[in-house]
Amino acid sequence: MQTARTDMDQPPLNFTWWQLVLYPLFACVGGALGHVLRTLDAGGHISMWRTLLESMAAGFVGILVMLICQQLHLSPQWTGVCVGVCGWLGATVSIRMLERLVRFRLGVQSDEGDRAASILINATPPTAGDKENP
Repeated sequence: MQTARTDMDQPPLNFTWWQLVLYPLFACVGGALGHVLRTLDAGGHISMWRTLLESMAAGFVGILVMLICQQLHLSPQWTGVCVGVCGWLGATVSIRMLERLVRFRLGVQSDEGDRAASILINATPPTAGDKENP
């Protein structure tokens, strides 16, 4: 007896297998370059292991962004831009922005730690009464 194929048996619609491989690699390259340049700008020492870790984390975020772009029916060009920019920003910044989106879609209340993501997404400047963290 054969079972019917479902969407879970196939790659996301509108993406070829090459795109499923190349978009995350694109994010990995962006993550590595972004990390190296931020480290050099700060006058720090570049660690190959840290750069590799940052690159892999950016690739993970690139996969998430690619899936979001697919769900939003964005073109391959816009998907590449979104994946590349999120890779360049790095996993830490990108995942904080994505957390807010996922919480909204799931109807989950945000926590105090989500303030940084809401400032980034909404471009809301801190008010005079906000405390600065040392």
